[in-house]
Amino acid sequence: MLMKARMKPLLSGLVLCFVLLVSPAAAQVAGPWHVTGSVSGHDFALDCQFTPPSTTPGGICVETKTGKRHILTKFSVSGTQVMWSYKASYMMFNFDIDYAGTLTGNNMAGTVTASGHDGNFTATRQ
Repeated sequence: MLMKARMKPLLSGLVLCFVLLVSPAAAQVAGPWHVTGSVSGHDFALDCQFTPPSTTPGGICVETKTGKRHILTKFSVSGTQVMWSYKASYMMFNFDIDYAGTLTGNNMAGTVTASGHDGNFTATRQ
């Protein structure tokens, strides 16, 4: 019991340090974004809602044409670098779609990789 009582303040302090380290950059990205791009000649458009990362990825992206929803499996922000991923499928093939971009104010631009194919994207805060 004594050890448990001593660990609680330590764990609380660690959680607070994590939140303080993550929050400023994540707060710049949190909210709705409209994402457009192209991979191997295939254009796409998404509406994404990013939530500040905690212990789990935060957010969802919805394809504007089909309404198909993609829950993020990864989401991280480090300074101006933003990365996120989600699972997708085409016919019987399942694959990850990975985004890596640079945040500049209310805009973001970077690369997207889907099933070994690379492309580019831009995003604008809504």
